[in-house]
Amino acid sequence: MDNKFNRSVRIFLSSTFRDFAAERNLLQSKVFPEIKHAMAKKGIDVTDVDLRWGVNESESQGGMALRICLDEIDKARPWKGGQVPKNSVARKTAEVISHRVFFVGMLGERYGWVPAEADNAYQDLLEDHDWLKPYQHQKSVTELEILHGVLENPDMAGHARFYFRDPNYAAAQKEDFFRESEPERVAQLNELKDKIRMSKFEVCENYRDPEAFAEQFKKDILEVLEAEFKDVTPPTKTEQEDMDHESYARPRRTLYLGGDDYRKWLDAAVAKGHRRLLIEGQSGGGKSALIANWLHDYRTNNPNDWVFEHYCGLGDDAADPVKLVMRLCQFIKAKTNFPDELKSDPQEILVSLRQWLFNAQFVAEKQNCRLVIALDAVNSLRGEFADMRWWPGDIGDKIPLVRVVASSLPGEVMAAIKPKDAWQSLTVVPLDITTSRELFVQYLDQYRKNPDDDLLALIFDGDHAAGRAGMLSNPLFVRTLAEELRVLAPPPDLPEVPDSPGTHIKLWLRSHIEHYLTCKTVPDLFEMVLARIEAYLGEGGVARMQSALASIWVSRAGLAESEVRGIVGTQLGLDKNDLPQNHWSVIRYNLGEGLMAVTDGRLKFSHDYLKSAVQSRYLDGGDKRLVHDQRVIVAQWFEAQPVTARSADEIPFQWQEAEEWERLRFVLTVQAVVVELLKVKSGDDNLLLLSYWLAVEKHLGVNIEEQYQTAWNRWYGKDGHAESGFVNLLQIFLKHAGRYGEFTLFLARLYNQQMEAEFGPDHPDTANSLNQLAIALRVNPENYDKAEILHRRALEIYENSCGFDHPKAADTLVLLAPFVLAKGNSVEQTKDLLRRALIIREKFGSNNLSAARTYLSYAGFMNMIAEWDIAETYYLRALAIYEMILGPYHPETLSCHNGIIKMMYDKDDKTNIEKSLRRIIEIREVQLGVNHPLTIRSNDDLATILLEQNRDEEALYLIERILLSFELSNGKEHPFTQRFRRKRDRVRDSLEGKPKYFV
Repeated sequence: MDNKFNRSVRIFLSSTFRDFAAERNLLQSKVFPEIKHAMAKKGIDVTDVDLRWGVNESESQGGMALRICLDEIDKARPWKGGQVPKNSVARKTAEVISHRVFFVGMLGERYGWVPAEADNAYQDLLEDHDWLKPYQHQKSVTELEILHGVLENPDMAGHARFYFRDPNYAAAQKEDFFRESEPERVAQLNELKDKIRMSKFEVCENYRDPEAFAEQFKKDILEVLEAEFKDVTPPTKTEQEDMDHESYARPRRTLYLGGDDYRKWLDAAVAKGHRRLLIEGQSGGGKSALIANWLHDYRTNNPNDWVFEHYCGLGDDAADPVKLVMRLCQFIKAKTNFPDELKSDPQEILVSLRQWLFNAQFVAEKQNCRLVIALDAVNSLRGEFADMRWWPGDIGDKIPLVRVVASSLPGEVMAAIKPKDAWQSLTVVPLDITTSRELFVQYLDQYRKNPDDDLLALIFDGDHAAGRAGMLSNPLFVRTLAEELRVLAPPPDLPEVPDSPGTHIKLWLRSHIEHYLTCKTVPDLFEMVLARIEAYLGEGGVARMQSALASIWVSRAGLAESEVRGIVGTQLGLDKNDLPQNHWSVIRYNLGEGLMAVTDGRLKFSHDYLKSAVQSRYLDGGDKRLVHDQRVIVAQWFEAQPVTARSADEIPFQWQEAEEWERLRFVLTVQAVVVELLKVKSGDDNLLLLSYWLAVEKHLGVNIEEQYQTAWNRWYGKDGHAESGFVNLLQIFLKHAGRYGEFTLFLARLYNQQMEAEFGPDHPDTANSLNQLAIALRVNPENYDKAEILHRRALEIYENSCGFDHPKAADTLVLLAPFVLAKGNSVEQTKDLLRRALIIREKFGSNNLSAARTYLSYAGFMNMIAEWDIAETYYLRALAIYEMILGPYHPETLSCHNGIIKMMYDKDDKTNIEKSLRRIIEIREVQLGVNHPLTIRSNDDLATILLEQNRDEEALYLIERILLSFELSNGKEHPFTQRFRRKRDRVRDSLEGKPKYFV
């Protein structure tokens, strides 16, 4: 077996029942969480098989109990070459050699229950297990487990350990069930222990109490597992991603009930040639399980087809559209062996998907196969590309061998993708009560837990069940309820009911079921889960749970385990300012799938039900003060750590959400934080940093450029040396923020000097710095001549060093064109420059942002010379690219809309212009702020429209706002400020009855 993917372990626990309740409880609540946590880091999945309850009243009376135990061993053990008993669970569930098994035997002073002579079930068991015949009615169930699982199974060498408890522990107990009193049973127990001692299996003798056992067990098992998996090949990044998605799908493929009709529908839709299938339905209703199960069957029935399986709910990386598309392109590249290189720029990655789908179609046609792309929970996508505008929805007829299956909740993503192509919709409806009951029973049956019918009736029958129909129709609720009952452990001192063996367990279970059924909603059930884990943690459990889970709740995109432990330890003043690993493991693994680990190690809630329960239980339903205080704690903890991309991602977010504006202002001028934030999205698209500053400006009335000029003096003083890369990023950011003052110009000049000093006057990097300086200069009309000279010099450098058809030359031609046009009768020269830029750009592809920017410039020029048909063509080309790559609300997309509006105005086609302009202004004020040049430009355009409609008072209001913006950002003497002051005065004069004249 390939051990790269053989990463599943089952640990079978064997002992007498009642006298080992304390040990088993410790294993469940403390030890196994730590073991699972440690092995999960290696990708090892550990399952404990604990039969401490689950044998119901009827089964406990005979051979059925033994059958359950032996079948569970058969299910776990690594059978080889046809040795599987004919009716064993291993054969029925096809789990042969699918995992590795470890057997743990615990013995004290009890020999255990021996099946009675009159037991008919025992006779039935002998037909499947011939080896039992010599032992029938003589050996206890515990000894038979040990014989069957270990002593008579040579394959278990190195995979079994035994623990013998110190007899003094039993002698000190008041309950007589801790010790055998019959001499015959004492002799059998001693004989069994001697037999184990003489075997090749390791024995821990005379551990003093359950706590000592727990420590020794943890140490031993971790050593065994480390040795067992020492040669496991570390997966590659691609393999790890595949394993992550497979791990997400695997539990959803178990116990999937009620979905046969849905699977048949999907099969039929694919067979009929439908290329876009959309699965809809309520949260927690089984959409992910449907996809996981259908894909598993589809692969089996169509082994030649290519299946790409992606679960957006897996974590942040999986919910990142760029990383999703990169993974899909890598998958297609591996299947097709196309030599094309994968892109690295996020926008180019998204644009390249179209070509990779064509590549897949080309090869699939030759190999007579199909590509099935399954995207689960696309509503979970996050970031600026979250609405799937990058999906090439216009090529469905051109790639007939590609099938896309997506699931989504209603919302922005579903609304965006539905119009793009013809989607066939399938709605997953809630479970009916019969299916819910079957799901519950089968879930517990996996662990050999079999509640009686009257206990099931308590949940699923009668009027009380009808009142819970909404919850019982939710598979997540049913599975969680079953899991809660599975992990319950009866206390060792639970008194038996006289003359009714086993009834005490039944009554105990009933009381817990009644407790869980008091919940009114699915989040209520998860609150009960949280309460159970608090009890596991003991003293201080509530505070530790509150700190850990509330911190995850307020985090920007989840927290790493080390971050959670550090925050909790610091908040609660724990030793070494760290939550103990064993406490965290209890939380982490008792929450199970409720906490989801993303690939960078951060943990987040995997569904809103748990998130809602945490909000209710630990944040008083979202109390503003509690949330604020938790945000402050998280921010301060990160501020105490070295500045990294991770801390720079979290700190400003927490201060902004906490509305601590002065703290946010300060952190945005900490150089190390600024460096990390500028790296996030450098160039023209640093909206994250700008969004923080806009909030600060709004609440504190400060100016971004002035803040950075003050910070610059603090960072470098008079003689400090600034790294050129940082200078460039900062000056680009300030220009993107619409700040073109003296400090921005200083940075542009400094960067140009640095490039010339480092590379010389004729290097392409120097040319780039010349263009950047020209952009800073050209804002002021008095500097037009200087800016033109710099652009021409940059063009000369690019043409000489990179060639006349280099993309950088095209960019510079576009920058230069307005200067040529401004020199009087130079329309043809300007047209030649822009046409040349178009030719260069289209040589390198016509569906990228650089091409769109060139199209936009060319469209604006053609509009200026009244070539409106050509202008409209290029405006629409640019708009299609902007919307696909950047989305409908990005500033550049809005600039394109603004150009189209101007064209409509120039053509005297003014229908709906005002409405469109007001919508653009509304979006720009939110994204860029009221003082940004693009916001001002749109307000000026609207003011012009209003003046032409004789709505002078409304226009004056806008012009006053524009004037105030220029005074705040550029000063009272700036040429633009003076221009709008004159315009304001003229509008005022017009309102006093004087002649109208506007510039």
